[in-house]
Amino acid sequence: MSCKLSVITVVYNAVATLERTMLSVINQDFDSFEYIIIDGGSTDGTVEIIKKYQDKVSFWLSESDEGIYDAMNKGTSISKGNWILFLNSGDLLLENVLNPLMNGINYNYSIIYGNIRIFHKGDYKIRYPKDISSLHYTMPFCHQAVIVKKSLFVKSEFKLNFKLASDFEFFLKNINENFLYVPLTVVEYDLFGLSNKMAFDMIKEYFIIIRLYHNRLDTLYYCTMLILLNKTFFLKSILIKIFGLQFFNFISFTEYKKQ
Repeated sequence: MSCKLSVITVVYNAVATLERTMLSVINQDFDSFEYIIIDGGSTDGTVEIIKKYQDKVSFWLSESDEGIYDAMNKGTSISKGNWILFLNSGDLLLENVLNPLMNGINYNYSIIYGNIRIFHKGDYKIRYPKDISSLHYTMPFCHQAVIVKKSLFVKSEFKLNFKLASDFEFFLKNINENFLYVPLTVVEYDLFGLSNKMAFDMIKEYFIIIRLYHNRLDTLYYCTMLILLNKTFFLKSILIKIFGLQFFNFISFTEYKKQ
């Protein structure tokens, strides 16, 4: 039997952050959802955290995979929800946010997105999405603050040749679907996730993806827009590539997106 929403957490060796993420899901006051955890074969105690709460989890497995998007594809393939929400280890659903997000949902839309909250320089800040037209060259929203109709994943999974930006490829490919912004802060986002730690490589994938879906002239324009949007980030990404992440561990891709 299907449910309204499938929340999927993919994780690998994240014993320090997974428990808070899991509790933010299982303590929601919304009933019509399932919680799926796909672990990549962790060896640091992550699996023990999953087992601690396994009676609250609809399905979980722990096995080696080909990366985060392979794990996400596994999660969607076994999910029973009409909608999918991905929540990475380290990210938190805000308290009882699923009720207002899912009740009264408009099925005329395929992709529904909201705001994120980050903790930066000692204070919480709300980050609002950009206009959806910016999807031609960047992610206008945070993936963890998005719910997507399961039917879109039935048509096409995440491409595994992209290791850090396959979600951008997925949404750009579906740019002609109906998008809806809801003025709701959905998640507290972890600024130090995988894509932020490997930001330079992620940007290279963005350039490749932009070229896949645009002609040469538009590719030049949209790549220029991406560079201008994140010019400070690009400079520091180059420095990270040269000198290493330890000198700039406060850098995040999200931080340098202008709202």
